[in-house]
Amino acid sequence: MTAIIITGGKGSRMKPLNSVCSKHELKICGKSILDYITEKLRNNGIDEMIYTQSEYLRADPVSSVRAAAKKMNETAVAVCSDVLCAMDYRKAFIMHKRWGKSITLLYCGGIFTGNFIFEPDFFERFPVLKGDVYSLEDKLGYLAAEYNEDCFFIDINTPSDYMAAGKAVLYRKYIPDIPFEENAFVPKGTYADTAETEAPVYIGKSCVIDSGAVIAQGTLIGDCVYIGKGAHIDGGIIMNGVYIGERVRVKDAVVCENARLLSGAQVYRGAVMGSGASAGENSRIYEGVRVWNGRRVAPEQTASSDIVYSGGGASVLPLMFDSEGRMCGECGGVINPKTAAAMGSAAVQCGRTVIIGHRSGAASKALAYAFAAGVSAAGGEAIISGELSEPALRYGTIISGAGCGCYIDGGVSTSVRLCAADGLSVDEELGSRIEQAVDKGEYCSVGHNHYGRISYLNDIYKMYNVYLNKLVVSDISGIYADVSCSDSVLYSFCREKLSSMGADNKSNERIAFHISADGRKISAYSDETGYVFHDKLVMLAIKRLSERGIGNIGVSSDIPKAADQIAPVLRYKTVPDHREMCSEEISADRKARSAAAKLPFSEDGCAVMLIVLDHLAALGISLKKAVSELPSYAAAERFIPVRGSAAQLKELIGRAGISDRDENISSGRVIIKPVRTGGGIMMHIESTDIEAAAELCDFYEDLIGRL
Repeated sequence: MTAIIITGGKGSRMKPLNSVCSKHELKICGKSILDYITEKLRNNGIDEMIYTQSEYLRADPVSSVRAAAKKMNETAVAVCSDVLCAMDYRKAFIMHKRWGKSITLLYCGGIFTGNFIFEPDFFERFPVLKGDVYSLEDKLGYLAAEYNEDCFFIDINTPSDYMAAGKAVLYRKYIPDIPFEENAFVPKGTYADTAETEAPVYIGKSCVIDSGAVIAQGTLIGDCVYIGKGAHIDGGIIMNGVYIGERVRVKDAVVCENARLLSGAQVYRGAVMGSGASAGENSRIYEGVRVWNGRRVAPEQTASSDIVYSGGGASVLPLMFDSEGRMCGECGGVINPKTAAAMGSAAVQCGRTVIIGHRSGAASKALAYAFAAGVSAAGGEAIISGELSEPALRYGTIISGAGCGCYIDGGVSTSVRLCAADGLSVDEELGSRIEQAVDKGEYCSVGHNHYGRISYLNDIYKMYNVYLNKLVVSDISGIYADVSCSDSVLYSFCREKLSSMGADNKSNERIAFHISADGRKISAYSDETGYVFHDKLVMLAIKRLSERGIGNIGVSSDIPKAADQIAPVLRYKTVPDHREMCSEEISADRKARSAAAKLPFSEDGCAVMLIVLDHLAALGISLKKAVSELPSYAAAERFIPVRGSAAQLKELIGRAGISDRDENISSGRVIIKPVRTGGGIMMHIESTDIEAAAELCDFYEDLIGRL
């Protein structure tokens, strides 16, 4: 018997889990869901497996099985790739043959599993049959035989189903042959220091579980996870690379890869922390709340509704630049080769020459070429620079004299980010024109004799490397620095950079830097210091540059106001809106952009890392000592869900007597702006301590709520 495995499906109820990978690729105890299914089939004597073709995946799984069945001439079993079923397929096959029907629907405990056994001529007899596999139960009626077995079965459609499937493996309801130890299911090599585990649990490789931590039964933990002192993990799934701080409480929740839960955070039953998401100190994520990939819950704040930062309402949102200057398809918009080409056509408005770089991966490369095709079709010149980090692309834009640059990330959340000739974000006027062209489907094209040239520039990293060398004037060979990054190209570049500078003295304390996949953000960790995040590392870099006599330091607008106590800095707006700025503000923004273009480091993780190491080496101090000398400050962020478009929310803010520009207060600043896609207002508040910042958040939220 052959197995046809039905992959695909939109999986909208699983978001944001399947933004990282396909649903059937999600891991349970170190193996993917698909691994369990294929292992079960092989244990039932089925070795030949066919996977459905992508053209049928979403709308018509029955037709996908029909297409796959054309390649076989024997009895087959169709199995859904998101269903764990402990059925004995050999017995089901025997009964199918005994009954003599052309199709047998498979049931577990009286519930149709979506799986079925059929003869090779079945689809020839029913050529118009199509739709969802679960519709077969109603469409076939008495024409199908039904095999029922009282065994475990689960259809994984939601994060709660995913956690239930994990517990089914742990408690041996679904019985695969997994070589775990007898009770705790902890593979050898895992480090646990006086931690308490209540079997059964699964703990992956290279984890660090600190003293006083409790891992309750029913918990699944991936590889390279750190769990701090006094943390309590009570069920749920913790994926690879997660950082869990001291006294964190997780109760039957899913925490995706590389997420961070800082000390005192609490994540309640059924919640989901997306890939790279973070929960600040003493924050709370309520039951069922989903925090999308890369999103942040600020310290002391409570997330009582999903944090997606999109307006909702429409099934597909118009593509537009978000608060970080990206066009991003994660929250409703769609970025495919067609829209990438339209963006390329529109980008020629920024300048006739456009330089294009992309993150590693086939999807990023394909979209980059589509974008280049759009540039060429509009009569512009496209320069493809290949795989590199976004800061390297921005630097390449400056030195090449291109009219603008484009960085494409086809990873977890597909995004396109444009930069102007100075390497910084495009201004509001150009941004609006590009948004409108893409949203309306406008595609500028010249006659075929006037298409622009597509050329290649593969040496940007070499020139970028020379620029980085100039940032280090001290001997950093006495420091032990390490770096990690999920992007393989950037990871190799940074590792080689540190090695060439001799920053590998293992007799000293190890400083582990982590750079985001696009290369823009950085954090650091040492045993003595703990985690130090991007804002403080940039402040250390500002301090070092000031000590070296460099004036007019330009940084992005999200760098804390406390940096002003270190040195005079000029802040440029990452998404400027000149229509809402007075002439003085426009002039200040231009000065800041000019300064940042000369030394573009605040949004360059690799540059910040090297300047910080230069600072430590010059003063001969530890990272902990350097951080302790920074001015103290606290920041709080809060998303207030409010119905309405961005324009309506802006009017609401005005009625409350609040400006949506930066408002300086005696001990910090307040930034209140409507989310560009509508649906809510974002507050960022800095103050002397977290209590004061949280109180200001409460004040403004109450003020807006009363309107």
